[in-house]
Amino acid sequence: MNRFYLIFAFLLGLFTNNVLADEWCLAPKEPDTIVFQNLIDIEKKILFSKNEDDNVSLLIKKSEIYKEIGDYHKSLLTLERIQFSSICDSLKAVVYSQLSFLSFLTEYYQQSVAYADLALLYRGYNKDFDSMSEVVKILSLNELEDYQNAYLSGIEHINNNFDDKDVMEVKLKEWELLYSQKSIPKFKKPSKAETMSAIIPGMGQMYSGFYWEGMTNLGIHLVLLGGTAFAVYKTYYLTSYFAGAAVFIRFYQGGIRRSEYLAHKRNYLEKRKFNDNVKENILGKKEVKILEK
Repeated sequence: MNRFYLIFAFLLGLFTNNVLADEWCLAPKEPDTIVFQNLIDIEKKILFSKNEDDNVSLLIKKSEIYKEIGDYHKSLLTLERIQFSSICDSLKAVVYSQLSFLSFLTEYYQQSVAYADLALLYRGYNKDFDSMSEVVKILSLNELEDYQNAYLSGIEHINNNFDDKDVMEVKLKEWELLYSQKSIPKFKKPSKAETMSAIIPGMGQMYSGFYWEGMTNLGIHLVLLGGTAFAVYKTYYLTSYFAGAAVFIRFYQGGIRRSEYLAHKRNYLEKRKFNDNVKENILGKKEVKILEK
């Protein structure tokens, strides 16, 4: 009987913890004294300047400082202060391209696509910025899971950036293979995972691709049921409730929540894997590392 208590006490302590998803956040570096003073000086000049061209140059400079210290959100907000009606088309192309890139870095993907489209309206002034806007648009569409438009944007990018027909043909074939039905992520439904685990414990985990965890989960539920039934059979009713049924209910509910979390995790991993493959294809490994920094 003592062994029976020890087993259920162990299970209770091991499996009743809440499942929390990890959230990774890269905080911007705090500006040092010199950088902070430069930002203040620039803002003072903007406030007292009456020349709109000077203001534009100052805002771009301030945005670049924020970008260098990794504060992409403030860099984005600074560029958005520019009055676009007062600048030339060539500068609009550059600024919209930068806004698209910063929106991507701050995970405003819908906004990133919109800014990229605006930048590409002024195509032709700077080929490098045109190419960057196309790439950022593709990556943002992938993050939005709009794979059809991302594929079409990639075709356009290849046609615009490769003059050699043989190279272009190879790139187009690679791109078509990358966006084939087999390669595009197949996402799991968290609600379906929950329902499956509610019907048969562990099935939601297995549906989400975590087979061993699902099998372990099912096995533990069977052990709990067996232990509860045995306690009832031996007329240990309090034991059957507190060490059997109560643990089973908590573990059962935790398994349902765990299934939803694992479905989200599986979808995230599949999405990241696909998007990383696209980044390497269109940018190269070296450029991907720079972009992620």
